[in-house]
Amino acid sequence: QALEAIDSALKVQTKACGYSLRAAINLELGEAERSIADARSALALDAGDEVASLCLMESLLNIGRKSEALEEARRSSKILPRNGFALARAGRIQGILGDYAAASRNLNRAIALNSKCVVFRTWRSEVRRRTGKAAAALKDLDEALKINPTYHLAYTWRGRLHLNRKCYKAAVSDFNRALKLNPNQLRARAWRAGAYWKMGNCSQAAIEFD
Repeated sequence: QALEAIDSALKVQTKACGYSLRAAINLELGEAERSIADARSALALDAGDEVASLCLMESLLNIGRKSEALEEARRSSKILPRNGFALARAGRIQGILGDYAAASRNLNRAIALNSKCVVFRTWRSEVRRRTGKAAAALKDLDEALKINPTYHLAYTWRGRLHLNRKCYKAAVSDFNRALKLNPNQLRARAWRAGAYWKMGNCSQAAIEFD
């Protein structure tokens, strides 16, 4: 029904917000190609449409068109140089695709604009982890949890860092906290099992998969 209403509105008047909204709905429905088409239509009308840019990047990634997603990430970060959310999203995509220098640059700029955003710090920690800067990644997650002690993903990523550094008790502690906040975190549960296994607690590791 929502799509039908938007379709009707677009027939009467073509607006970027209509296309970007439809792109977002199609992204949620798993209709990547339709989301891409709508996002591009929105951006043709308003090059700075943040929702359209996000939908375009995510939809392109979902169907494996990585180079196009990276191109959009670069475009959006240039056209919205003072928008922390646009810069952070671009940095996240660049980090996923291995353009770590650009990812770090955009995430640093995003955090400078919005130092209290725990999501930005969590994304930057992942870039730092991938580039071998474990201590800096850990610092980002510590800072994120100081800002918001209930952000479960930060506990999960910090637990993984502890796991990689063979600090298994610290890893289990963070995974426990993550799962207390969000029991549906499958990654935290799987990585906690790995930590138990490394500690020699095979029976506890097995329970994770019951």
